[in-house]
Amino acid sequence: MSRHSRKERSPLWLFVLFVAGIIVFLIGLSFTQEVRRRVLVQQHINDLKKEIKDHEQKIADLNKLTEYLKTDSFIERSAHEKLNYKRPGERIVVVPEGGAVAGAEIQTNAGDNGEISIPRQWWNLFFAQS
Repeated sequence: MSRHSRKERSPLWLFVLFVAGIIVFLIGLSFTQEVRRRVLVQQHINDLKKEIKDHEQKIADLNKLTEYLKTDSFIERSAHEKLNYKRPGERIVVVPEGGAVAGAEIQTNAGDNGEISIPRQWWNLFFAQS
């Protein structure tokens, strides 16, 4: 009789093992999904921290720029460039971009191998006869 009762229990044990296996599988699946979700959240947090750091750098750069914009040298430079401001006794020379300037040709002497000092080049630029 003991054999017969074991055979009757065997399907019950198989059913219990089957249900326990399904429960373990579902718990494992849930755990895997939770770990994946946590990894994605941590990655998102790291991306946001990097974005915050980038924005803080931009703010620091903008603060430096606003400090520069408040300086006298910037105000004077802007007045020169945008408002054609000039100091008393100052002369402004406008050189066209990419254009040839009259008298800007450099004349070379054969004895100095084509090298002319910078002051001499300026002298030639403003005072040389064409």
